[in-house]
Amino acid sequence: MFRQGLDINILNGDTESDNYILAYNGNQPSSEYYQLKYLLDHDVKIQNLYIDMYVYSAWKNPEISDEKIFMEIDIAEKWNLWQLIKNYSEDPIENFWRIFVNSNNELLLTWPIMAPILNSQFHDGGTLRDTASVSYETLMKSSVVSLEERMNAIQQEY
Repeated sequence: MFRQGLDINILNGDTESDNYILAYNGNQPSSEYYQLKYLLDHDVKIQNLYIDMYVYSAWKNPEISDEKIFMEIDIAEKWNLWQLIKNYSEDPIENFWRIFVNSNNELLLTWPIMAPILNSQFHDGGTLRDTASVSYETLMKSSVVSLEERMNAIQQEY
């Protein structure tokens, strides 16, 4: 979970390179698979790959972790993701709605306001905001998420 630790300007160096940070909130192995498959199926050439993943998601059933992905994939990939998620969802109808109807479409209505805000915070997938590091004391006070003994089999497969 280091997305905020990746500086797109450092990755690009002095030139405007073709680097892009592919990261979504709460990325999990199953959704990362579909993200990468989509890129490769559309002939995107990848030279270096950094995987940013919410590691604890590997112990959970596949789920929707960030609806922004639905604005960036086509209907066929939405269907593939739906086929994966529906079997593990407590409310498949709600997830169907989120994937095919809502799909983060509110951004289309708010785009004139949201675009300048988002563009001031992100560039080529990387955050432009400085995020302060957590102190040692704060880390020592925080609890670690308890995990099952084994990883989720579906996530492990992906």
